[in-house]
Amino acid sequence: MSGLLNTLVVHPDFRRRGIATALVTWCVQAARERFGDEGVVWALIQRGNVGSVTPFETPFRRYLVLTDGAGEILAGAAVEEGYRLGTLHVKDMSPSLRVLNGLLHLVPADGVSKGLTISKAWCAFGRVQAARHLVENIRWRWRDRATTTMAQVDRESPLVRAFPLRPWTPAPRLSVVATGPVVLSPERYIAY
Repeated sequence: MSGLLNTLVVHPDFRRRGIATALVTWCVQAARERFGDEGVVWALIQRGNVGSVTPFETPFRRYLVLTDGAGEILAGAAVEEGYRLGTLHVKDMSPSLRVLNGLLHLVPADGVSKGLTISKAWCAFGRVQAARHLVENIRWRWRDRATTTMAQVDRESPLVRAFPLRPWTPAPRLSVVATGPVVLSPERYIAY
């Protein structure tokens, strides 16, 4: 079940008074009453309508940097509060998975995984420790809101040392598949 918020317009003379926010809040509450928490509420938003881009009072994506005392930027990373967009609910686990989870603590006790994603991490040459400090700071700042921290990092990069990976940390191996007008080669970097 889903609900669509569409064609909501406030007359220009009455904008910036919270009218659209009140209407959207009422629509979302009505959809929740009708469909429950499992329902999806979505909207089509016209490009350039910055007032309607997010239902949140604060951004759920941000970019953080670490600087030294002189203001030189040493490391940076993007953070996305995915748990504000949705959560993963684990309802039933087999007895063997429950035992394994008791050791590894991959699924929270309440079964609700609230994800935080760290991406676009980088550090100045020779400053992996600064990146590690930034990652630890991010994990600490979100410790009461997120239960799972995810990141993508090349295992061959020195930057992998910035992330507290344990031998049992799930680490799927991914391949990048790309096509384009130029032949790809190991000597040519790909930026995304």
